Amino acid sequence: SRLAWLLDIRAFVRQLKSTLDPQKLLDQARPMHMDRGVLLAFRLLHEYFGDKIPGNFSGQTLYSKRLNRLAKMCNRMLDQDERYSYTLKGRAGKLIYMMLLIRGIAGKVDFIYGIMIRRLAGGLKSKWGQSRSKL
Repeated sequence: SRLAWLLDIRAFVRQLKSTLDPQKLLDQARPMHMDRGVLLAFRLLHEYFGDKIPGNFSGQTLYSKRLNRLAKMCNRMLDQDERYSYTLKGRAGKLIYMMLLIRGIAGKVDFIYGIMIRRLAGGLKSKWGQSRSKL
C-alpha cells in the first residue's frame, strides 16, 4: 500500500509515454510548489522499478542533496511498521519530509495552514454535531 501512489504514477507515465513532456510537467508542478515531488517520483520509479528516466531531467537535478535525502526517507519508510506513521516520531518525520519536498516558504506555509484548517474544521464539525444532538 505504501507504493500504491508510485505505481499510479508509473501507470500514468507509461500510458502517456509518447506525449509526456517532462519539462512541461515540471513547469505545471512549479506553481503548486511540487516540482520536487515530480523529480522524486521519477527518481523512485528508476530506483525501485528500473524505469528509464526521461532525458529532459538532468542527473544533477535528480541527484541533488535534497532529493538524495528525500529518497533515503522513502526507503526507510518501506521498512517501518504501518503503525509507525501514527507515532510522534513518525508524524515528525512526515512533517520534515513534506518540508523538504515542498519548494519555497509560501508552499510550506500553505501546507501547514491546510493542516490547521482541517483540524479546526474537524473540531468545529464534532462540536456542531454534539450541540445539535443535545437539542
